[in-house]
Amino acid sequence: MKKNLWLAVSVFLSLFMSFSAWSFTCKTAAGVTVPAGGGDANVYVTLTPSVGASSNLVVDLSQSITCNDEYPPTYIDYVSLQSGSAFGGLLSSFSGTVDYNGTSYAFPTTSETAKVTYNSKSFKSWPVKLNLTPISTAGGVVISSGSLIASLVLHQTNNFSSSASYVWNIYANNNVTIPTGGCDVSG
Repeated sequence: MKKNLWLAVSVFLSLFMSFSAWSFTCKTAAGVTVPAGGGDANVYVTLTPSVGASSNLVVDLSQSITCNDEYPPTYIDYVSLQSGSAFGGLLSSFSGTVDYNGTSYAFPTTSETAKVTYNSKSFKSWPVKLNLTPISTAGGVVISSGSLIASLVLHQTNNFSSSASYVWNIYANNNVTIPTGGCDVSG
């Protein structure tokens, strides 16, 4: 009897401990779900770059990737952008910045960003905007539809010390010229 009780308790506890890693899910605007435990997905975005004085917005991903905590309030998920996220394809030689939850970081990332808390079953945007640093006063890179523009690594942890990685491969959904020059109206 003691052996059966011990076995039942052991199985329950092992399920509970492994369950903690499985409390977070993300999905793309196209409906592709990356389940709890991590994985990777291709995200197709329509690029509408805008030129600025110190950076050129390439893409705002907050409408393309959303995530949720499947079991609040028991589990609280913490999400960051991990080191190693970078531009890809024709943009791989460029640098820039990533605005993550309102804070600007060098891109490609060389360290992990601050964490954003997810503690609701409601899907919430992943707050990421990619920007290119201008390299000249004029010019651009022609990006064809279907081209890889960046790979981003979302790192998820929670209050039970579980950890998972979600890799987002960002592809252009349209043909566009990404400006590589800046705009300076100072006199």
